[in-house]
Amino acid sequence: MTTLSLQWPEYRLFPYERRLAIEEATALLSSHRIVHGATNVTLTSAHPNEARRLTYFSTFQAASQPPEPTIQHLIESETSGGSRRQSTRYSVHGLHEYKGKFNPQVARALINTAGLPKDALVLDPFCGSGTTLVECAHSGFQAIGADINPLAIMIANAKAKALLCDPDLLVAEAEAVLRTARKGRHGRRASGLRGEYLSRWFDPTMLSRLEALHAHIVTCTPSVSEILLAIASNLLREFSLQEPDDLRIRRRKSPPSERDPYEVFLEETRAFAANVRIVQRHAGVGNTTSIRACQGDMRIFTKTAAAKGLAGRFDAAITSPPYAMALPYIDTQRLSLVWLGLVDPKTLPSLQAELIGSREFNGLPRSTWEKKLVDNSEVLPARHAALCQQLLGKLGPRDGFRRQAVPPLLYRYLAGMCDSFRSVRSLLRPGAPFFLIVGHNHTVLGGRRVDIDTPTLLAELGEAVGFATERREPLETYQRYGLHQKNAICREELLTLRAV
Repeated sequence: MTTLSLQWPEYRLFPYERRLAIEEATALLSSHRIVHGATNVTLTSAHPNEARRLTYFSTFQAASQPPEPTIQHLIESETSGGSRRQSTRYSVHGLHEYKGKFNPQVARALINTAGLPKDALVLDPFCGSGTTLVECAHSGFQAIGADINPLAIMIANAKAKALLCDPDLLVAEAEAVLRTARKGRHGRRASGLRGEYLSRWFDPTMLSRLEALHAHIVTCTPSVSEILLAIASNLLREFSLQEPDDLRIRRRKSPPSERDPYEVFLEETRAFAANVRIVQRHAGVGNTTSIRACQGDMRIFTKTAAAKGLAGRFDAAITSPPYAMALPYIDTQRLSLVWLGLVDPKTLPSLQAELIGSREFNGLPRSTWEKKLVDNSEVLPARHAALCQQLLGKLGPRDGFRRQAVPPLLYRYLAGMCDSFRSVRSLLRPGAPFFLIVGHNHTVLGGRRVDIDTPTLLAELGEAVGFATERREPLETYQRYGLHQKNAICREELLTLRAV
C-alpha cells in the first residue's frame, strides 16, 4: 500500500464535484483511510499509478516523491492557458457550440467510478455532440452514441476524427482552402431551396463567401474535411442576420460581425489544432480509439441496423437525456443544418417535432394525444398517467394554445422516454449502470406554477422497464443569464439506475 496526497485544483469545485472526486479516488485507487485536509486529500492506495486518471485533483504525490500532475489537469490548464478556472472546452469539446450539453468532467468522473473492464463498451443513448464519447476515448474505452439530430451526429463524429487527425495537416488544409477561396472574386451562389433559405439569413456578399468556403472544404482530405466543416459551421451565427443569443431563429437587432470570416475560420482552426495536439500528447488517444455516433431514434433503436448485434453488449450507459418541453434544438441550429446540407429546409419543422420532449406536434395531432392521455393508451405507470391527467384539469381559460398543449406534450414525452429506456435496457448487460444527468423543469397552468420532478418520473419509468434505482444525487448548477434565463434549469440530479 502506498500513501498518496491528492491536491485539489486552484479553482472552486461544487460540493457534488468534491463528492465525485472522492468516489473516483475510492474506485480507481482501491483507497482506504481517506483523510481530508484544507487543500488536499491523503489516502492509502493499492494502485497509485491510477491517480493519473483522476478528474478533479490537480496533482498526486507519493511519500518522498515529487508531485505529478493528473492528465486532466495537464489538458485543462494547457488548453485554457492557466489553472485558475475550470475549462469545459478542452480537447475537442470546443469544436462546435451545442446547447444543453453537460460538463465533460462529469462524464469522465462517472466513467472512472463505474469500475469498467479494459475492453468496456459504453452507450450514450442521447449523445448530442458527443461529450460522453470523447471522454470514453480519453479513457481508452469504446463507445457508441445515438441521436436523432443529424447535426449532433456530424459534430460528434467530427470530434472522433479530430482525436486521431494530424493537427498540422488540419491547419495546412485550412490554409489551402482559404488560398483557393480568395482567388474567386465573386464567391459562390447558393442555389435551390437551400439557397433561398440561406439568403434570408445572410447578406448576399457574406453568403457567397461562406459558400466558397463550403465548396472548397468538401474537396479536402476526407480525414479533415468534416472537422473543417464543423469549425466553419460554428461561425455561422456570428456572420448571420440571426439574433446570436436567441434559441429561436429571430432577426438580430444589431448588425452582424464585420470581422473577415476567412481569417476567423483560420484562427479557430489553429486554436482547435493546438487543443488536439495537447490531448494527443497527454491522453494517449491513438488508432485503437473507437467511438462513433449513429443517427437514430432511441425509441426504436434496437430495431435498426445501427444497433445490429449490440443487444446485451454494453457495460454502462451515460447520458444527459431530453426533458419535457425541451430546448428548441432544431430552431437553434437551423442555419448549420441547412448550410451543411444535412436537412432540406422544408423538413425542419417535422424534424423538430420528432425530437423527444419537443414542444411541437407532428403526425398525430394534439387532440389525439389528449385522448391517449385520458385513456392512458400508451400504458404508462399509473402515477405518470395520473399526473398528466391532473395537469389537464389545471388548465384555465387564460391558458393559451402553448400551455394547453403542456399535458399531452408531457404524456408524449413520458411515453417516448419509456420506449427509450426499454431500448437502453435491452442493450445493457445485466448489472450495468445507467447514469443520467437530469434537470427539473416547470410550467405555469391556470395561473399557477407547476413543478415537474423529471428525475423522479424517469427513475420510476426505469423501474417499470427493468432497472433498479441505485442513487439520486443533487447537482448544483451555475446561474444562467441571457434571454432565456427564466426558463433555464436551476436544479439537476445525477440519477444512477442499474440493469436488473
